[in-house]
Amino acid sequence: MVFVGFVALLVLSPPPACGQTAGAGSPPLEERPGVVIREIDDSATGDRWLLVRDMTNPAGPGRMVRIETGKVALAGGVEGEAEAGNLRIDFTPGWAQHPLLADAFADRLRPALSKLTKEVGGPVPVLFTAHSVPTRTVEAAAADADAGKRLWPGQGADPYAEEARHTAELVAARVPEIPRWWFAFQSQGASGGAWLGPSVEETLDRLAAEGVTALILQPIGFLCDHVEILFDVDILFREYAIKLSIRLERPESLNDSVTLAKAVADLAHGGLERLGKLQ
Repeated sequence: MVFVGFVALLVLSPPPACGQTAGAGSPPLEERPGVVIREIDDSATGDRWLLVRDMTNPAGPGRMVRIETGKVALAGGVEGEAEAGNLRIDFTPGWAQHPLLADAFADRLRPALSKLTKEVGGPVPVLFTAHSVPTRTVEAAAADADAGKRLWPGQGADPYAEEARHTAELVAARVPEIPRWWFAFQSQGASGGAWLGPSVEETLDRLAAEGVTALILQPIGFLCDHVEILFDVDILFREYAIKLSIRLERPESLNDSVTLAKAVADLAHGGLERLGKLQ
């Protein structure tokens, strides 16, 4: 049996957000934010499987988990393919560098940048953001760093931070009218330990000191509107910026972007090819 669910997986689970894999000291999978997309019963083994999407990294890979005696166990295989009896699963690799993803963000950025530039009568810089995560969730566990060890999905260092920054680079390259741009991690949590930075607040403080008075903030780590866009950005960060005499505006989120849909379709097509289901 072949299960193909990447379009539903990537569209129904906006962000990002924790597409991060587990590192040393990170909470177990069942305790991390996630969205259950589909439950699957494997008639060959009697196992029950869930296709899960983490909530912090929209362009990261999905994961397959098995329910057994009340616990959720990570399942997977080398090069992204998991086998469970007669159930074949292809894991879409991270797609933070997909050209259509960058195109989709650039399409949203251009009109917002043009509008604010005209209104303030001068060039407007851009601050790109992605959701912060505890640093321990993206660091490799010591046991995973052993040379030659077979690593499954969810093991090893997670390139989330580097991939998020690279997405920003790709978007900026598509909008050459951006005079300057920066990158920050937003929405740090209250749990103990270090989180990825710099934060948006720290960055706004620095930009205000440099004399920036107008700014576009584009969250390139999120695919659609939700609380960390509509509240964190549109209310908290905007109010923080106002106190610094900075006008902060945000482009429309991708939401129903046709270009984003094309990117997801391309990913699903690649998964079908890897499973040998396309002639």
